Amino acid sequence: MDDKSKRDLLVRHLADGSSEYTDADGNVEHFKSHQMFMDIVNGEEKALTFFGFSGDTETDALREKMREFLDEVMLQGGKRQDVQAKLDSYVLRFGFPEVKFTAEMAAAYPGGEKSVMAYRFGNIPDLVWEEAMRLVAEHPIIHICRNCGKYYTATRSNKQYCDNIPNGEKRPCTAIGPKKADKEKEDKDPAIAYIRRADRKMLARCGRGSLSREGLLQWRRKARVCKRLVHEGGMTQEELEETLST
Repeated sequence: MDDKSKRDLLVRHLADGSSEYTDADGNVEHFKSHQMFMDIVNGEEKALTFFGFSGDTETDALREKMREFLDEVMLQGGKRQDVQAKLDSYVLRFGFPEVKFTAEMAAAYPGGEKSVMAYRFGNIPDLVWEEAMRLVAEHPIIHICRNCGKYYTATRSNKQYCDNIPNGEKRPCTAIGPKKADKEKEDKDPAIAYIRRADRKMLARCGRGSLSREGLLQWRRKARVCKRLVHEGGMTQEELEETLST
């Protein structure tokens, strides 16, 4: 880790849940709630550069510890007491550094009236582990996006995709992921692929008026039965296509 890891860092936790970080040179970066920790683990350039994660052995070791912490303590949701139990187990196995910092009056800084508290750290590792304790205390829902594979905070426990826009894409994972998952499911399951293609044709016929709404619903009920029979081995793919032919 470069010399930036040993510089003073002022952290202001703001009333909206986000945090503002100021280094000894006066450079300032702002992150949404808990995003600093996950951006470092995810390898986001802004976070790595500002906090001095330059790819050396010490940097990589700290990032790996952060990843282990998310995987073993924060993932999978659960009740607050479950997270605390996982934290206790983590500390017993890996140990935990003695974090040193100084609490300061938030009002002493510009915009201080919007701050919850301000802290000053002497190095990056201490800052990282204080952020880890905030994760435990505030207990956000943390998932790994099924599309891009990055960690993110979710608004609900069953959310599977993050709102980030992956490199080279124009839409967020919430828009890309479900369609990609459907395509992969079709590629693996000919019955599903055929039924979805046929359903689009049936829906078009319904829109043109050559098929009634009730006729469409009846076909869909028959399609569900045929799909189940194929999956259970009671019908072949060829028989399914003949039965559901549009």
